[in-house]
Amino acid sequence: MNPTFRRLLVAALAAGAVVAAVPSPRTASAADAPKQAWELEVERETADQTALLEDARRRKGLDSVVQRYESRVGRDPSVLNRYLLGRAQYWNGDPAAARRQMEMVLRDNPGFYFARVRLAILLSETKDLAGAEREAAAVLAVRPDQLEAREVLMSVALARKDWDRALKLLNERLDREPNDLRVRFLLMNVHLQRKDVASALKEARLLRTREPDNPQYRLAFAVCLAEKGDLDAAIAELEGLARVRPGDLEVLDRLRACYAKKKDWERLRTTLERMVPHLPEADRKDVLGMIEELKKGPPDARTAPPADGPQRIDWDQVFRAAKGPDAAVRLKALRAVYDGTQMGFLTRLDGDLLRRVHPDVEPDPECRAWAVRIHGTITPPEIPLLQIALYDDVPKVRMLAAETLGELGSPLGLVYLLPLVEVESTDVFEYQTIRDALSRISGHVDLPAGVESVATAADVAASRESWRRWSYSTGSRDAKLKAVDALLAAGRREPTPERYLYRFVLDPDYEVMASAYRAMRDVVARGGVTDVEKRVFPRFPSVPDAEVTRASMRALQQRTSDWWKLWVEERRAALQRGK
Repeated sequence: MNPTFRRLLVAALAAGAVVAAVPSPRTASAADAPKQAWELEVERETADQTALLEDARRRKGLDSVVQRYESRVGRDPSVLNRYLLGRAQYWNGDPAAARRQMEMVLRDNPGFYFARVRLAILLSETKDLAGAEREAAAVLAVRPDQLEAREVLMSVALARKDWDRALKLLNERLDREPNDLRVRFLLMNVHLQRKDVASALKEARLLRTREPDNPQYRLAFAVCLAEKGDLDAAIAELEGLARVRPGDLEVLDRLRACYAKKKDWERLRTTLERMVPHLPEADRKDVLGMIEELKKGPPDARTAPPADGPQRIDWDQVFRAAKGPDAAVRLKALRAVYDGTQMGFLTRLDGDLLRRVHPDVEPDPECRAWAVRIHGTITPPEIPLLQIALYDDVPKVRMLAAETLGELGSPLGLVYLLPLVEVESTDVFEYQTIRDALSRISGHVDLPAGVESVATAADVAASRESWRRWSYSTGSRDAKLKAVDALLAAGRREPTPERYLYRFVLDPDYEVMASAYRAMRDVVARGGVTDVEKRVFPRFPSVPDAEVTRASMRALQQRTSDWWKLWVEERRAALQRGK
């Protein structure tokens, strides 16, 4: 998650806990069962207590409310009075005492779901996500439309980064209360996490329109514009916000990133200078170092580090931190490396950092995400290494890798992304990222005019069919020939080029087939590394160029297919023996 939006999301969740703690009025749903007399009594008492709490908060006298309900419990220790006492203790800043009251209520009356809701909120705030989910689910089993219990499930899904569930719960909430802007703000964040920038921008624009002076919504709108690639519009929004909030580091940091991406070095330098007075002392040194580097001229015009004086940033120290044992330190260091490469300050890079896209090297998914971003800023890019991230366990990392490949525009991106279009189990938003990246690389337009993204399963099916037709048309020839050349040029950096070349050997276009066959012949001729490769590669049906003709095309494809089946069988047998 982007650091700026991590802070925004945490703030929104914190606000959500407060809002959820005080029942808000809502319109009764047709699905709500009629309330019993005791439930109506609890709601009346709760409303009266809320008024008392609000008045006491203004007078800074919440202790008096707690004492009032302690007295009531002393006279009548009913479940209702204990519940109200726990609620007063909660608002007076004593969650432990509040939890004890709720647990006592539920021991005496397990069906008193108001206390179970409050217990779920308390568990959620102490990060006992499993307990919070369990209690909220128990409430919803008897009251499916209980608003606060749904709020708890929503906060649990967001805390677990279960974006699919969060999306479902947020949309359900908006169906009931479409004007809840806080929920729309959370929904926008979830869309961004799913890389559905179009939907995120739609929500951000609505927030910006509804509350044009809200700085949080203005920043969110600018971030969505930048994610969409509309840097000029994002900068205009951020500069306007910076004039209103001149010391807001979140705004200035976003401006810095936009100017760096545009390679507007002068404005980047002035933005860094605006940040310095507001930075913590520990962070000033690195930023001052960046400013000094920018004063020496555009980074992209320099070919070597400056020799006139010591560097202000010790990049070796940053590299060491990026490989250290503390995930939080690694995250900060990788972000610094990304900034350094993006702004042209780094003329060399530790190769171990690039390998942090692999889960075996970097266990933390947020760190892997920053390693993927770094790949998008280096020249030349290490695309064979970047493709590892396309198969990450975390969807965000996979989608970042696809997005980065699309931005790089390398023919190797076509090699790695095209097979993924055919995976029918891919989520619609992840598919959107893949098809968008492929379109950037190949130039193929797979969607109808005026449509920018896929939104439904039917859209995905239509897009997948468009790519299939393109793959079998002569219009894909140039892109596939470039992809074959790129695979051959990758050399040892791509460990299994034959796996991808085989696809092109079977292509119906003779030019593509011939190019791929010759490339595959050259690859296996290099010799294998493993015992299986050494045994199978020499059996490849190798023929000279003169025999690679249109007339022999089908026969060569069949012979290569037979060899490929042998290759797969040998690998499978070797893996089984290894087990």
